[in-house]
Formats: sequence, structure tokens, C-alpha cells
Amino acid sequence: MTETLGFSKATFTFLRGLAENNEKAWFDSHRDDYECHVREPFVEALEVCADATVGGPWELHGGRQTMFRINRDVRFAKDKSPYKTSVGGLLTPTGDKRENAGVAYLHLADGGGFVACGYHQLAPARLAPIRDQIIERSDEFTAVLARLAARGRALSDDDSLRTMPRGYSEYADHEHAQHLRLRSFMLSQNVTQKDWISGDVADKVVALVADSAELVAFVARASGG
Repeated sequence: MTETLGFSKATFTFLRGLAENNEKAWFDSHRDDYECHVREPFVEALEVCADATVGGPWELHGGRQTMFRINRDVRFAKDKSPYKTSVGGLLTPTGDKRENAGVAYLHLADGGGFVACGYHQLAPARLAPIRDQIIERSDEFTAVLARLAARGRALSDDDSLRTMPRGYSEYADHEHAQHLRLRSFMLSQNVTQKDWISGDVADKVVALVADSAELVAFVARASGG
């Protein structure tokens, strides 16, 4: 499926320049570079990846409407820099970025970035039934993880509690104790500048989406969405 998406060295030159000159005057003078080398290729990447999931185990949608704004909300932030120095966007089941279900996320940064799939920073009320199902259906969850491992994938532990969550201390020795501490159920993969420029990033997103489908389905059944 690999196809070029419009990213180039100019994409990363812009992101580097923005990091060094994070101010409105600089951005305004380089707005055309942002539109041509960053925003439009990123929208295309979202659309291409979404189209490639149609008919697959986990169908997603996205494009211009699911790309995040580059402007930062500085109202309550100590850092008043007006712009993000990276670009992000979602693929969701509905094509709406205000999505409670599992999503795919693309993150473009000067160093390359990453792609991720799954559920991010779930509220305690949604985590409780997931944890209960991991305990009650531990064999099924073990099988999901085993099939992920066979594809070279593993759940990210970046968003994990240091101790067992309230109400689950008795499961500290459970075979899935480390997963009961998770607040996010995500798979992620780093991508390089070369991946963006060559278009290989789209293949990596689609592969990660396919590999995540069974995990997302387990979490969806457990959490009710």
C-alpha cells in the first residue's frame, strides 16, 4: 500500500524552525510552509490510513476533522508558547475525535514520532469493569496477549499505577497484576522521518490497527464501548 504522502525534508525543517521560534510572527511568516509541508500531508495520511482499514477487522475513519490544532491552549499553562511543536490526529470508529471508543493516533515530530492504537487514560469508572473481566476471563486475556506477542507486539506500560488500584490489592499476585494497574490499553510503535517521507508510515499504521483489533474488542466488550 506504500505511497508517498507529501511529507519531505521541508516538513521537519518547519517543525525544527517552529521549536526554535515559537512565536506568532514566525509562524505567520511560515504559514504556507505549514499548510503545504505539514498540515495537508498529515490530513492525507489520516485519510489514506482510514481508507485502508475499510473491510478490515477494525474499521476507522479520519481526516481533516480528526487532526488536532497546532495552536496550544495557554489559558491555564505556565508555558505560554502559542504552538505545539508536533502534530497529532486520530482515526476513530465514527470519524469524530470526541470518541469514547478505541482509537488510532498518529504523532508527527521532528525526530519522527510514533503511532498508537487502543484506549488512552480511561476513567476509573470504565477501568473497573475491564479489570474485572481481565480477572474473570484471564485465560481469554492471556490468549489475546499471546497472539500479540506472536506478532511482536506488547501492551504499553507507560500509563500504569505504581501500586494495585483501590479494591484490587488481593490480586497483587495475579498473573495479570501488571495489567490491572494499567490506565491505558495501548499498542505503540515509533516511526522515523524516513517512514513519513517514504509513506511507509501508512503501512505501519494499518498493520498496528489490524494487530490491535482483538485487544480493542476485548476492552470494548468489558467496558461497554
